[in-house]
Amino acid sequence: MDRFYVTGKPIPGGDVRFSPAQARQITRVLRMGVGSRVLTFNGTGREWEVEIVTASPRQVVGRVVAERSLTRESPLRVVLLQGLLKGPKMDFLIQKATEMGVAEVVLLTTRRTVAEGSGKVARWERIAIEAAEQSGRLTLPRITGPHPLEGYVAGPGSGTALVLWEGERVGTLGALLDQMPPPGEVRIVVGPEGGLELDEVALLTRAGFVPVSLGPRTLRAETAAVAALAILQYRWGDLR
Repeated sequence: MDRFYVTGKPIPGGDVRFSPAQARQITRVLRMGVGSRVLTFNGTGREWEVEIVTASPRQVVGRVVAERSLTRESPLRVVLLQGLLKGPKMDFLIQKATEMGVAEVVLLTTRRTVAEGSGKVARWERIAIEAAEQSGRLTLPRITGPHPLEGYVAGPGSGTALVLWEGERVGTLGALLDQMPPPGEVRIVVGPEGGLELDEVALLTRAGFVPVSLGPRTLRAETAAVAALAILQYRWGDLR
């Protein structure tokens, strides 16, 4: 069943009004009409089944026929602290991080950052909504920033704090997780294209972040982030 993100709080028997863009998608792309049913969610962890009662390319209204309480969110809260990437790479990363169940994305500017993130957070929030609709998520990741690395990272915060660094030849992320009990939260720093500078890694290390690698090969920034999220969710989350 197709899913749509809506604002407000649907109630059983109440009406749901879809946005003009959603109305066009429902009627013109999906070819749905009166009597068709879709799923809606508002990012609070619940889902509602809605029957369409009015349908036109400009306006679609539905009525809530059932409310669902489901468990689709990972028990592991992952905060991705991501160095800004250029253009489509950042779009791709937000999409895939949402699918992988990340709870929050903090955008960072680093020494090697060349992308401009100001004014694009709204775009990335829309991408996250679309990814949540597709993947069945019931909540949306929080996206903030961009923040300068030096000014933002004052300490690791709660849970486990990690930084991906291709220069780390001692321990891999997988090996580290084998030695640790599952925490409630993981904060993981991933650099931009070109990676982090040595002094930036030193800054993070002094703040309590543990440097780890993903193995012998150097991955692109967007690949590294998705790979790390997959490993975390497999070891400590809900991808087993």
